[in-house]
Amino acid sequence: PMSRIIYYDFETTGLNPYHDRIIEYAFLDDTTQEFINELVNPQRKFEKKITDITGIHPDELQDKAPIEEQIQNIIDYINPDNCRVGFETYLIAHNNDSFDKIFLNETLIRLNDNSKTTQNLEKLRLYCKHIDTLLLAKKLLPELHSHSLKSLATHFKIKAGTHRAIDDTKCLMEIYHKLLEVMSHKDTFQGEYNTKNTLLKNPHIVYGYLYRTH
Repeated sequence: PMSRIIYYDFETTGLNPYHDRIIEYAFLDDTTQEFINELVNPQRKFEKKITDITGIHPDELQDKAPIEEQIQNIIDYINPDNCRVGFETYLIAHNNDSFDKIFLNETLIRLNDNSKTTQNLEKLRLYCKHIDTLLLAKKLLPELHSHSLKSLATHFKIKAGTHRAIDDTKCLMEIYHKLLEVMSHKDTFQGEYNTKNTLLKNPHIVYGYLYRTH
């Protein structure tokens, strides 16, 4: 099947996707290298420790558009209309299954106030698959003590992200490529899928390796 790979990352006011809000997002296309990256007004206060981690100060966000006004930007970029049977979009994030995916879905559900959003939500659910590089790293490199983005960057000798969405997304792309290199050397993937590039072009193989038990 034809496919598209998009890396993405959210900076947020906290770790609870049902309560906290997005303050920055980045989405990066593996093939074209085109990306979107915006700050978001969360319309609420957040703790200083978030500023300490991300370097994003609440004052910077005062004049930014809230997520309600930016969600269409994200939907247009992912372009669920382009997703159909035989063409799959893979959204890749680090700790995706426990964090970014839930933030994305919760945001879409919360803003789900018209039929167009409902259709988009349904299409995203049906045709966009998520890959979690944290799980992939744990499965491929069980010997590492830590599988954080920073630890993996150190392991692979890649410049680490800075807890800013676009930096982390670019770092994530490099890490995903490195993980596929590791994966291509596994006995399971000898033959047809024994190079990084063939695995990169066939994310359904990576997805199957991660999420299918048999």
